[in-house]
Order: sequence, then C-alpha cells, then structure tokens
Amino acid sequence: MLKMGALLAARHSAEEFVRSSVAPLVNRSDVRRGLGPYTHGVSVDVPCVGLIANPASGHDLRRLISSASVFTTTEKVHVVRRLFSGFGAVGVARVLIMPDSAGLSLGISRAAKQHRPQLTGPWPEIEVLEFEQRNSAMDSMIAAQEMVARGVGAIVVLGGDGTARAVASACGDTPMLALSTGTNNAFGITVDGTVAGLAAGLVSTGACAVAEACYRAKKLIVRHGERTEIALVDMAIIDQDRVGARAVWDPDVVRELAVTFAEPHAVGLSAIAGAVSPCGRREPSGRLLRMGDGRTVLAALAPGLMRSVPVAEHGVLLPMQPVELSTSHGVIALDGEREMVFHADGPRPTVELSPGGPLVIDVVATMALAARRGLFVR
Repeated sequence: MLKMGALLAARHSAEEFVRSSVAPLVNRSDVRRGLGPYTHGVSVDVPCVGLIANPASGHDLRRLISSASVFTTTEKVHVVRRLFSGFGAVGVARVLIMPDSAGLSLGISRAAKQHRPQLTGPWPEIEVLEFEQRNSAMDSMIAAQEMVARGVGAIVVLGGDGTARAVASACGDTPMLALSTGTNNAFGITVDGTVAGLAAGLVSTGACAVAEACYRAKKLIVRHGERTEIALVDMAIIDQDRVGARAVWDPDVVRELAVTFAEPHAVGLSAIAGAVSPCGRREPSGRLLRMGDGRTVLAALAPGLMRSVPVAEHGVLLPMQPVELSTSHGVIALDGEREMVFHADGPRPTVELSPGGPLVIDVVATMALAARRGLFVR
C-alpha cells in the first residue's frame, strides 16, 4: 500500500507529465499574427468559438410515447467540458456562450472555475453573452447573431434539429457544428465532445481552412403568404387545424413530406423518405413524398418507435424550383415541429430546395486533414 508521500509524489509526476504534453497545438500568437482565425470580415484579437447549448433540448413530448433518452443539464455540462478540452488543445482562446435561465450556462461557468489545467490541459476563457432572454428559439438566433458580429470562427450547437435550424437562420457564413442532444437529431452528429472541440477549434483558428474542412448544407425554403421559414432536414404538412403540441410523432396525420436528405439509418420523419428513396446530404437534390394508399414503409419515427406509413408517391425535389403543395389546409411542421397553420381560403404553401444552407464542419474530414498535415505531431 502506498503511503501519502508516495501518492503526492505520483500525483506531482502525473501533473508534470500533463503540463508537458497538452500545450496548445496551434500557437495563439501565431494566430494573432495573421495565420487565423477565419473571421468573416470581423477582426478579433484571439481565436474565438461560439457555443449555443439549448437547455430545453431532449425533454419534449416524444419521451412519453417512445424510448427517447432525457438529456440532462448535467450531461450537457459534461459534453461542454470535453469540448473545452478540445478547444484549448488547438489554441482557442475564448468561447462566447448563450445565456439561459435553466442553469446550463451557470453550470458551464462553475465547471470553468473548477477546471484544473495541470490535469486536463488548457481551457479557453469563457464569456456568457448578455441579452434579454425569451426562453424560445429566438434566444439561439440572437446569440448566433451576436457571435457572428463578435467574429467567432465557428459556432458549436448542442440541441436537436430545431435548435440547429434556429442557429442556421442567423449564422450566415460562419461554420457551424451541431451535436445531437435533442429528440430529432437527423441534422446533428453524434461524436465525442473532445473530437468535436478539436475540429471546431482547428477551423476557428484557421489551422484547417473552411474551404477544405466544411461543406455547404442544403435547406428547404417554405413560403406561405408573407411568411418565409427554413428547414434543414424536413417539412411536413399535418392534417390538423391548430399547432397544439409542437412535436410530430404520429404518421397518420402527415399528408406531404419534403426532405433535404433521406438516410435509411435516420430517426424521424426523414426516415420515411430514407426507407423508400434514399438521398445523401451532399447530393444536389432532395425528395418529395405524398402519403396515402400505396406502398407501406416501415420507419423509425422516434427512438424505439417503429411505425408503418402508407406512401402514395414519391419523387425528386430539384434545387431552385418552388413546388406548390397539394394539401389545401393544415399545419406546416419544420424539422419535426409544428410551426404555422394555413387555411383553404388562403394561398397554398410552397417549398423550395436551396443549395445555400449553412456551412457545416465535417469532423471526419477536418481531423483527417489535420493528421495529414502533421498538426497533431510535435
């Protein structure tokens, strides 16, 4: 059995090892001399990343009718801790954080104060933004706008497809990286926060160029009267006359479905299209489906919730060609959430596939690029 003196000596040795091995791979002074970051026309003094973590994601109605997990505030803080380790390792100096009233930003701030760099490496400084909170998706949009104005090199999003959509509508050409912590997670990816932090940090510092590390996602542009909205994954027409509970989980009420991509392994409404007519994220086209008598398609509409869906017809949704929807009235759902009502006596909604969605950080491509260039080798 080791005595206390030996334990302290071993701990000191471990801390010295960590200090010698976790120095930032990207020198911050080099970045300030003009080697980065990618700031989209806004000058910043140090490499900076934005963090938008939705405290409400992973708690909606679908947990009552499916086997979806609850993503707690504590677990989100753990993800952020891993992100910060990745950020710090590649030279990110500051992180701007969206405020919230649920305690998530407070938990992140406490974790930063308790952080011990001698054990887990450097973390960036954090700054919680200050603005009047609305406790809605508008908070994510306001935070993204301010982060872009402040010159962040990338924005990392913790949430579901709805949160990613809100950020995408406001982030312009600032690259984003969406991590899945919601219920509908077709757009976001599941990857360890440490690796995500490395990838976002490499892009933010300019160590990996945006042109090489990112791709341009597609989006749906939905127009009804004077209102225009976007969706990153899917738009569904629901046969109901009011918004009610926002989450969509019952395929019996879906009449039409448009998707930017359709992956057979996805969970959510886009899985219906993925089962009958797959379409990749980087293919130029999307898919359009009409429900009704026809083939029956088996799809995972939520974690643990398998349903059979009748599909009358499906086709290719070509880019830059608005399509008038055939349903006369109902509710328009965007990325799995009901958003707006339209009536038979008004104009028909239209949907258009646009190639001009947000810039998305490709984590696999970024890490491979960094490895080929020897950025992880001292």
